[in-house]
Amino acid sequence: MRWLQLLLLGVIAVFLLTACSSFAKQETAPQGPLPEAIRLPCPEPMMPDDNLPDTVMMALKKMYDLYGGCAARHYDAIIIFERREQESR
Repeated sequence: MRWLQLLLLGVIAVFLLTACSSFAKQETAPQGPLPEAIRLPCPEPMMPDDNLPDTVMMALKKMYDLYGGCAARHYDAIIIFERREQESR
């Protein structure tokens, strides 16, 4: 009975060792740098010069435009990272 337990433990150990060694290491090659347009930091939002409604509205419009540009760069960076991740698989 003791030899049966040792045999079972030996078979389990062999299966575990072969299963663990069958996984290949994923080596990723160094990727090229991001395009310069994506690496640019977002510009600082501009504050209105005074508290007039028209000035505040124009400053808010410019801030929305800045957000649109930054959001587009962020989306482009995500697409590049996802594409590199898929290529490395």
